[in-house]
Parts: sequence; structure tokens; C-alpha cells
Amino acid sequence: MLSPPDEHRRIHPTARPRRLDATGAFRILSANLWQRS
Repeated sequence: MLSPPDEHRRIHPTARPRRLDATGAFRILSANLWQRS
């Protein structure tokens, strides 16, 4: 069960914004694809 952004931020004060998490995940995914090729 996903918590609302405010609730997530309260439980995890150091959690980065979801936008940055998505960017980080995209970079990791791109790096993995680049290493495989």
C-alpha cells in the first residue's frame, strides 16, 4: 500500500522527491543497458 507523498515524507524525512528518484532510476537503467551492449 503506497502512502501519500506527505505521509512518505513524514516517515522518511531524507527521502528525495519522486522526480529525482525517477531520474536516478533512469540513469541506472541507462547505465545497465550501456554496459550490456
